[in-house]
Amino acid sequence: MRQSHQISVLYHSIFSCRLTGADLDRWQAGPALRLVKKFREPDIVERKVGDQQAKLEIAKKAARTISRVPFVKMVGVTGSLAMNSAQDWADIDLMLIVKKDTLWISRPLVYLVLMLAGLKTRQPESKEEKDLLCLNVWVDEGSLSVSHKRRDAYTAHEVLAVIPVFDQGGVFDNWLSANSWAGSYWPKAQKIPNDEYVTPRANMLLSALNHLFFVVQYLYMLPKLSVETVRLNEAYFHPFDWSKKIELKLKQMGVNTIS
Repeated sequence: MRQSHQISVLYHSIFSCRLTGADLDRWQAGPALRLVKKFREPDIVERKVGDQQAKLEIAKKAARTISRVPFVKMVGVTGSLAMNSAQDWADIDLMLIVKKDTLWISRPLVYLVLMLAGLKTRQPESKEEKDLLCLNVWVDEGSLSVSHKRRDAYTAHEVLAVIPVFDQGGVFDNWLSANSWAGSYWPKAQKIPNDEYVTPRANMLLSALNHLFFVVQYLYMLPKLSVETVRLNEAYFHPFDWSKKIELKLKQMGVNTIS
């Protein structure tokens, strides 16, 4: 087994995920990752997965509903469902890309149309998860590139694993172009377009309104925030820092990141 495949096996074993031959080739590691210890086949405790197609249909229905909000440019499936390994009890993670300067205007509108359509979202601190929508990544189309300090194997994997279920005007390609750095970790995961991403122009009125909506929502959320990233042009509602955990696990397995 090639080292690029060995690293992939080790990485995905952290998530109790056993890759098929095609998936192993797709997710082979790139030059940013290097194995510095003798490879040992990990013991993977296989998890019983749920009905992936049923969950994906819920995601598609949600995307059709969310697309009624005119500012939404893309809806993508992320997390375990994007890897076809979601357990039966799992929620459905979604990522949204919205028009420049409209993230915090879009957010309440999205939740409103979902509520009116009878589509349930997961509530903070609730133990109920099964098939509930978890809108945990929000990105302004003017800020698609992940910040340098968040660039690592885990984030690169999340970037490239996204499955677009609604994509207006090729925004998903813009997402990939803006994060071409992820290819140094997982070079075959996605075909990254060569076109350079051009940041859209700002709209002063929308920008001012978006800023007001941001302040109101941020102050409401502030007492509940822990490690989540919440900014004017991006919001990653991940209450646990997976990047640090994965980096530590990989080092224990003998996988180092090459700068």
